Amino acid sequence: MEPAAGWIKDAVSNVQRAMARMNSREPKVLVIGLDGATFDVIEPWVEAGRLPNIGRLMAEGVWGPLQSTIHPLTPTAWTTFATGCSPGKHGVYDFALFRPGSYEPILTDASCSRVPSVFQLLSEAGRRVVAYNVPWTYPPEPVNGVMISGFGAPKFDERLAYPTAAFEDLQARVDRVSFEIPPRDDRGVIVEAVEAQIEQVGEMARFLIKSERPDLACVVFMATDQVGHVAWVKRQATRANGSTIADVLLHTYELVDAQVGRLLETVGDDSTVMLMSDHGFGNRRGVVDLVSALHQAGLVAYRRAGPVASVRVRRHGRAGGVLGMLEAGLKAVLPKGLRGRIRKSMTPTIDFERTKAWVWGRYPKLRLNVRGREAHGVVEPGAELDALREATCECLLSVTDPADGKPVIEQVWRGEEVYPSAPEGDAPDLVAATRGFGYISRDVVTAGTRAFLTEEAREAVGWRHEQGGIHRMNGIFVARGPGIRSGERLEGAGLADVAPTILHLLRQPVPRSMDGQVLGGALVGDAARAVLFTDAAPEPQPRCTAELTDSDLEQVTERLHDLGYVD
Repeated sequence: MEPAAGWIKDAVSNVQRAMARMNSREPKVLVIGLDGATFDVIEPWVEAGRLPNIGRLMAEGVWGPLQSTIHPLTPTAWTTFATGCSPGKHGVYDFALFRPGSYEPILTDASCSRVPSVFQLLSEAGRRVVAYNVPWTYPPEPVNGVMISGFGAPKFDERLAYPTAAFEDLQARVDRVSFEIPPRDDRGVIVEAVEAQIEQVGEMARFLIKSERPDLACVVFMATDQVGHVAWVKRQATRANGSTIADVLLHTYELVDAQVGRLLETVGDDSTVMLMSDHGFGNRRGVVDLVSALHQAGLVAYRRAGPVASVRVRRHGRAGGVLGMLEAGLKAVLPKGLRGRIRKSMTPTIDFERTKAWVWGRYPKLRLNVRGREAHGVVEPGAELDALREATCECLLSVTDPADGKPVIEQVWRGEEVYPSAPEGDAPDLVAATRGFGYISRDVVTAGTRAFLTEEAREAVGWRHEQGGIHRMNGIFVARGPGIRSGERLEGAGLADVAPTILHLLRQPVPRSMDGQVLGGALVGDAARAVLFTDAAPEPQPRCTAELTDSDLEQVTERLHDLGYVD
């Protein structure tokens, strides 16, 4: 019966798609995501005439900074965009969560969110949607339209797409080799891969808009983020033919701007167009070793002996001398999977039966080992836990950057302050912000391993990605359309505000459970009408239901490692 049921389901999906192609309506809302885009570079380039299409949207509509999530991380931010809810409510705090009742980390994906997405809400209301290349939408939802998952999906196969038949359309237009940008090599950013990726994302987005005629179309260009990480500081790159690109980040934005222009032609002037990013970008000051600080303060204990690095901040560049040669040699001869296993074997593992606090994520969050909550909790709730919080905060705030002697950690919050909607025991206990969000941290738990990679071990096996740029809180928001004000700057917008604004523009009720607000200051005319709310409680969402094979996990982890998100 199952094969027959599957055949019927695909047949129904194909009929729905054929009917959609007969629909001559233009999409009413087009959202173009530029992952990691920031006005810090966009504004001067627009003024110089280098980004005419983005400049046109800014001149004809409203624009301003879009506050990201704490922390400004891909899975957290894009899930907030899609749901209109804060991380405490949707539950995706980082690239990894902890398996309940254990210290085992599991990679997050869209199935880890506790609340429905705007794509699901619109589909249930009978509106047609297209979501293409949106990060952290894997596994794809059964939408009324097409969803093809973006960054965070394990493999380039039919599991990316709903309905699965849409993967055939993708294969016809997207080369797997250029679906993602490989790490930079000796020539710098691989320019040809960047150009191919941007062109193919734009081509597929235009095809889906024309063929599906959705009420909401959402497409995300990842190159602005991926190139930003590796070329924020070192902008020059060389093509395979030997010609030089003086500023490959500008080149990337110009290519994306051209695709924005073609998308504007595809949807026409009657559609509302939103240009947004999940976070901003800025210079990376260094990598701070908070794990060693906790270890020296007696809060982290190791089970297996190993070299322990001193508290330090690492700058750009790799190890020289023998370590540098060993790093280069291992990279040249070892496959990715074996390098990963070597990394694990060279790290001292955490003894959670004696550890009181540990770092969770490259943008530091901390979990406290509370008795009765954790599998091997050692800290009693009450006075002992309060004292541990104070000691941990004091330890974090004492870490300084030797370059200027100033503290690395700018602020530490209790988890309930940052994530007030989180169920008890779900969120991090402490959340730290580095100075200007200019540092990333090593953590003791990164995807697939309970380990801390020492400085010596890291340099020996090769840190294959050097981030020159890292995320900031200042994303971008630009909107233009029939119901949007013209030529005005918009202040105070947050990432969670985008989903309720989309629903409002499409005349759909906004769930009161959403944390975001309709951006009324951007609206005029009929769009400025009173917001219609609904108290209907969304159906509870199962947590982390996607089944990933060992091969899937290895591919996702290596991809995150290439971008510097995990060790």
